[in-house]
Amino acid sequence: MGWLFGFEWRTCAIIKDHIRKDIASDPTATLVAERSTKYGKHFWTVVKLDRPSGVYTTVILFKLDYSKRDDCWGYKDISESMGPVELDCPVSLLDMCSEPVGEYTGPWRERVRKLAAARKVKHEIGARVVMQGTWFLVVGKRKRSVLIRRVSGDDWTPHGDTWRVNPARLKPYTPPAEAAEGDSP
Repeated sequence: MGWLFGFEWRTCAIIKDHIRKDIASDPTATLVAERSTKYGKHFWTVVKLDRPSGVYTTVILFKLDYSKRDDCWGYKDISESMGPVELDCPVSLLDMCSEPVGEYTGPWRERVRKLAAARKVKHEIGARVVMQGTWFLVVGKRKRSVLIRRVSGDDWTPHGDTWRVNPARLKPYTPPAEAAEGDSP
């Protein structure tokens, strides 16, 4: 449940090797795949488990952290059946897993897939978008964000401050069905 730190884990690579060896030492577990996200601090693994209840494949997240005080790395393992709040698991790893086991696994996988799909949407400059019920116009792009300005009136003229936001928070604008071309947004 808690964090495990070891003085022998001086680098991130060493702790990842320890995790791999720990999984390999369990005769009922087989490491299928692994990926790192969040600048290497989320170490996602797909593990095949051969349990008395059956054989299934699951995702296990190892959250990694560095302790400056002790000058060593530590980890906390979280199974997908615990319903982690982290949603940056690569979808390719989910595709390798068997059917969801437990009450949290299915909803968590859905949230991961939904966020991944939202991150794939490309908002072009000039696109009309909605965030929290307010209309905005995309006025610029950055590496991982979009610049938006609030709009008003029938002509979609931007006004006010420019905000930099995560594109996953934006939804494309869809005009009301009863509005005719040229009507207000």
